[in-house]
Amino acid sequence: MKATSPYRRRGHTLPDEFTASPAISSGRIYLRGFRALYAISEGGK
Repeated sequence: MKATSPYRRRGHTLPDEFTASPAISSGRIYLRGFRALYAISEGGK
């Protein structure tokens, strides 16, 4: 039986470097980079 995942790779990259741990709140993942704070959510909301 082949293992499957509900996630798929989108091919997007962020032009930044990250050393902080991600934070999760209100259905979003927050990433603190050296240049900006990024919020990632399903559907781009």
